[in-house]
Amino acid sequence: MRLFKLIALFMILSSNINAQGFDDIARYSQVGTPGTAYASGMGGAVGAVGADFSSATVNPAGIGLYRKSEFAGSLAIFNYSNKASYYGTQTRDRKFNFNIPNLNLVLHFPTVNRLKTNGWMSSTLAFGFNRSNSFHQMTTIRGINTESSIVNAFAAEAGSSLPDKLQFSSPYSADLAWQTYLIDTLRNPDGTLGYSSFSGPINGGATQRDAIESSGKFSQSSISFAANHSNRLYLGATIGIRRIVYNETRTYSETNETDSIINFNNLNYVSNKTDKGTSLTFNLGAIYRVVDWLRLGAAAAIPLDFNINRTYNANLSSSLSFGEFSFSSPEASYSYKLRQPARITGSAAFIIKKNGIISIDYETVNNSRNLLISNEAIFDKINEQIPSKFSISNNLRIGAEARFGDSYLRGGFQMIGSPLLNKTAINQINNFSIGGGFRNDDYFFDLAYVLGFQKTQYYSYSPNLTDVQPAELSITRHNLFFTIGSRF
Repeated sequence: MRLFKLIALFMILSSNINAQGFDDIARYSQVGTPGTAYASGMGGAVGAVGADFSSATVNPAGIGLYRKSEFAGSLAIFNYSNKASYYGTQTRDRKFNFNIPNLNLVLHFPTVNRLKTNGWMSSTLAFGFNRSNSFHQMTTIRGINTESSIVNAFAAEAGSSLPDKLQFSSPYSADLAWQTYLIDTLRNPDGTLGYSSFSGPINGGATQRDAIESSGKFSQSSISFAANHSNRLYLGATIGIRRIVYNETRTYSETNETDSIINFNNLNYVSNKTDKGTSLTFNLGAIYRVVDWLRLGAAAAIPLDFNINRTYNANLSSSLSFGEFSFSSPEASYSYKLRQPARITGSAAFIIKKNGIISIDYETVNNSRNLLISNEAIFDKINEQIPSKFSISNNLRIGAEARFGDSYLRGGFQMIGSPLLNKTAINQINNFSIGGGFRNDDYFFDLAYVLGFQKTQYYSYSPNLTDVQPAELSITRHNLFFTIGSRF
């Protein structure tokens, strides 16, 4: 049983990951804006601004700029939409989600001598969580593939394995195709065993439809401490528990709509995947007020390994001229670790008296330092390829705020760089934001709207196994954030 689980783990994380390749690492590498409406309206550029709970995950020294205690919470409305182009056919899809992206309690402790102007003047303790990413997505791809079928990929993956060995070598793909009569054995010209199909659309011509629905989040629960020295130097640290929850259901079909494929009516391939992971992270930061109008900040986020538990299963059914067949894989459940690199952030905030702020954050992450870890050596080949597939991503955040008495207007831009060397496969995310709010000594209310754009490619099955074109995806994300809080 343990051997079977290890084989299943290797198959799912290598060949069955689709041709987009290493998408689990990429998915968990593009971390978005923390969950407050203030940070969202500022394009996430809060590294040297502070006095907002988002500082706990960007630069915890910003917690030291609080002047009062605070309790606050946020609500978000999220709409994911996309347009897919596949073999000349365009499809659209969307998905809505409501969530709580932020909840926090900040406790501010000034020194006993409130007239003090030098030395350690105050300390601040903060508790709460921020939701950085939402994985709620729905993508539908449809088109008539004139080149190949997923059956070709199953046959290629089967290789020269004996049929009774497919349950071990390819339990979630080729073995299902064998059990449902979509592939059969043949002898290659050199006399070796191979696989082809006598009843599947291996020469193309079927209408392919691929629907991928996902849900989940990337969040962090934090305890932060920061101190203020002479209203000049602010130092802070965060201990955080990061959490991944990712659920995906994929429903793939091929249909002989034109009745041009002998013996074949349709096939349906359904897979379900769930990831649940936790990790500790340590954030350290400093902010220095150079002059009254300029603050500079630096921070590092140092994560420990993610411990990820995955469950996976698949079912394949076929409708052929001589019968209908269905076969389900066993459900795999296993654990592995994902080691991620540190994130380094430099920040600057320009204070325009009491009239406004202009803020810039620049973050860099060396994604080629990602690593998959298990007690066995099954990830060795995958880890060898990571430096050739992943690169340094540079993330830029720019924000501005104008003050009109107790009212505020904000705007921002955020670029989240692609973690891949092939920027076409997963492109950068560009977010544009606008927001505002009302703040006085007792309470505050903020809102923000964030519009995001991204272009990516998606392969329904690996182009390393057979000829297939990628679907070109144009993704749009709409986010609306509300934050309300009280000060005491």
